[in-house]
Amino acid sequence: EEWLQCEWTGLRVLVDDVTTQWANFTFAGPRARELLQSLGSTIDLSASTLPHMAVAEGELAGLPVRVLRVSFSGECSFEVNLPANQATRFLAQALAAGTAFGLVPYGIEALMLLRLEKGYLHVGSDTDGETTPDDIGWGRVARAKTTDFIGKRSLFRPASLDPQRKQLVGLLAVDTHQRMRAGAHLLLGEGRNAPALTDGWITSAAFSPHLGRYLALGMLRAGRAHQGALLTVVDESDRYPVRVVPMAFLDPQNERMKT
Repeated sequence: EEWLQCEWTGLRVLVDDVTTQWANFTFAGPRARELLQSLGSTIDLSASTLPHMAVAEGELAGLPVRVLRVSFSGECSFEVNLPANQATRFLAQALAAGTAFGLVPYGIEALMLLRLEKGYLHVGSDTDGETTPDDIGWGRVARAKTTDFIGKRSLFRPASLDPQRKQLVGLLAVDTHQRMRAGAHLLLGEGRNAPALTDGWITSAAFSPHLGRYLALGMLRAGRAHQGALLTVVDESDRYPVRVVPMAFLDPQNERMKT
């Protein structure tokens, strides 16, 4: 709508938002496929036929659906789109069938923890208005696109190519019992003290019951060049050392997602 009103004012185009006409349910975990198959499906849900990032249309539980193999949590995951007026009926059938598979509804807090364990960024938490694809490790992929696209010019600006830009990295405290909080500042080197110019900040942090410790992601000046380095976290009056590590804290080979 913005482009039609401000940029392409000469086009005779009408935009109709049909988002509310669709419902979406995500089923994730090692038994997600079994559960969906138990509902009765005309779609082959096998990993070989419907691999990660694939999509198919058909019927599930007797209802027309679109199934997407995408994963925000790093687990084997299926997103099921269907007409919104069928959502209540479908959910009731899924919950009833899910009893045999240990199905448990989970909320945003759990989802955010799962994605953090995988090192998946959350746009708006781990990024801001100055973040470029290269800052989060996607620069090579974006620049490899040969055709033109909106934002391509910005990837090649001198400021965007500066090796001292803040880049997203994984962080683990040296003390495995140390609590970590988003918003704390990062100083390059061990034993640093404020006042000092910040070298970055923690963007996401949470305790992982699976790994038994706090995990964090952060934007760090020239972050990828400091893998393995020790940093000092400044969190109000608290000071503690952390180490720069790869962002995938759990299942770095993505075996769970591919099964």
